[in-house]
Amino acid sequence: MTNAENWVLLLEASDRLQAEIFKGALEADGIPVMIFQESVGQTYGFSGVPLGVAQICVPTDHLEEARAWLSAYEKGDLQDNEELTPSGDK
Repeated sequence: MTNAENWVLLLEASDRLQAEIFKGALEADGIPVMIFQESVGQTYGFSGVPLGVAQICVPTDHLEEARAWLSAYEKGDLQDNEELTPSGDK
């Protein structure tokens, strides 16, 4: 496991749900992810306010790979993985 001091911020999500979606997508590409969020935001489900923001962090040795993934996501260049669909259909 990577030491806590080796994790760096990749991006901030407006809430925990959005952060979990990014986490799943990044981990599917082999990039480890940790989500940090103020405990009050988690407990009360705040979103769209500073207490609801979730920080998506990756290990420093995966930062460039994660940034490349994020850039491809923002451009709409991510490829569909046909193996993820039950029938293989798009």
